[in-house]
Amino acid sequence: MNNDSKMVVFDSSQTIEEIEEVRSDWGRPKGSLFLAGPTPRDGSEGWRPKALDILNNLGYNGIVYVPEPFAQGYDKQIGWEWKFLEESSIRLFWIPRELEKMPAFTTNIEFGHCVISCKERDNFGTIYGRPDDAPKISYLDWHYKRVAKEEPYNDLKLMLAESVKRLRKLDTMWFIDR
Repeated sequence: MNNDSKMVVFDSSQTIEEIEEVRSDWGRPKGSLFLAGPTPRDGSEGWRPKALDILNNLGYNGIVYVPEPFAQGYDKQIGWEWKFLEESSIRLFWIPRELEKMPAFTTNIEFGHCVISCKERDNFGTIYGRPDDAPKISYLDWHYKRVAKEEPYNDLKLMLAESVKRLRKLDTMWFIDR
C-alpha cells in the first residue's frame, strides 16, 4: 500500500507550518475531517483514538485533524484549531460531555460558530452527535436541528460513516478499496 492510500492524521503537536509543508508536497488535495469536541482535562484517553480506529476500518484515507495534545501553548493551540476547523471539508462534533472530566465549554463556542457558518458553506459543513446520556446538550441539539435540518447522531460509528459517505461525493478524495 502506498502513502496515498493511508489516512493522514495531523495533531496539534505539529505546527501549522509543518503541516502546510507536508501538504504542499501532495499533487492534489484530499478531503478532510476535523474531530471537534471535548478533550479530557485530566490527561486520560478521550474519544478520538476510537474515532480514528473507526475511520480506518471504514477505509477513510483523507486527512484528519486532531486538536490534541495541547502542546504549543494557549494562543498557538487556539490558532491551530481555528485554522483547521475553518479549512476542513467536514467539521465533526462528537460531544460526549462529562461535566467534571470533559465539560466542553470551548466546544460550545466552536460548535455555535460552525453550525451557523455551515449555512454559508457547501452542503457538507458540520456533522454533530453525542451520546444519549450526555448532560446539558439540548440547546446544541435544538440549534443543530434548526440549522442543519437533521437529527443529531447518537452513535459515533454511524456519525463517522455518514462523514465518510459525504466525503466520498467529493472528487478530491482517495479511498482504499476494501
